[in-house]
Amino acid sequence: MDTVYLFPLNQSLTLNKIPLPYHIFEPKYKKMLESALNHNKRITVIPSDNNYQNTICIAGIPVLLQKYDDGRMDIVITGVEKIKLIDQIQEYPFYEYSYESMQESKKITNIDDYGLILDLLRNKLRSQPHFESQKEQFEKILEDKETVINYSILLLIPDIEQKKFIMQANSFQEKIDLLIKFLSPKDIDIFDHINLLNDFKDND
Repeated sequence: MDTVYLFPLNQSLTLNKIPLPYHIFEPKYKKMLESALNHNKRITVIPSDNNYQNTICIAGIPVLLQKYDDGRMDIVITGVEKIKLIDQIQEYPFYEYSYESMQESKKITNIDDYGLILDLLRNKLRSQPHFESQKEQFEKILEDKETVINYSILLLIPDIEQKKFIMQANSFQEKIDLLIKFLSPKDIDIFDHINLLNDFKDND
């Protein structure tokens, strides 16, 4: 039976292929990390809830970057597998759940939609302070469609519930559709907005 440790954190969640840094200082999560590293256990970072059964999330691999004398740790967790939590194995000293793997369609049926998200992400990355020094690394990252989608969820969507909702979608195309929906101004279709701008250009 496969099990995963839960790291409830209201403003973060694990995403496939995205390495995210965490500073671990609470005693129960220091125990969780020690156990995960010693027993090769995966961890999922998800928003706190009263009941995690049947929750869809991403299992990640923790990597220790630094351990301090007082037991605090700097780690990185990179998502590797989409899962559905099944049964609670333990609640103390930290949550552990059994899970089953989930598959999602990687097919993208609308390349224009994907291209729009890719352009928005590129613009966001260009605004980062270290973009020029890491430009080649960014461009390599953007060659992978799943990475583009998940970095878009991370960097373009500020609301954690919207991030979670998109992450749980079962196809790349559905995630792209949701990204466009949540990024569009309220009650305005983003493509109508683009078409309106083009109309203005044509009239100049």
